[in-house]
Amino acid sequence: MLYAGLRANLGPARADRRLLSDRGDGLDIVTEEAQRYLPLISSLPPRGVVGYLQPDDWPAAGAQRRFYLAEYSLTPRVVVMSTAPEYVIVVPEASVAGDSGGISRDPRLADFALLQRFDNGLRVFRRLK
Repeated sequence: MLYAGLRANLGPARADRRLLSDRGDGLDIVTEEAQRYLPLISSLPPRGVVGYLQPDDWPAAGAQRRFYLAEYSLTPRVVVMSTAPEYVIVVPEASVAGDSGGISRDPRLADFALLQRFDNGLRVFRRLK
């Protein structure tokens, strides 16, 4: 009886197997986007609140997705949509005026200095004391 039950679902099982093999070796979009934030970990405190400078197109669906993935990727840090914390993540989609000498000309980051710029366009700023 077990054999008959397994045999009855053989078609869907074959289809599922084909879908897995057709997917290829590429990562899904969520995994790729979440990995975007992993290099920041070494520049951020191990715990606590970290700011996030939202892009100009907020609340576009893509911008919201990137923020939620930043929250997920950077756990146990708490990522908030604010420049109040000591550390602030600036995404390339946020229209931040150019940096000169490590100081941003963006008025939202007036009291911050550039801590690190990453190859993927992300930047971490730290509040000047």
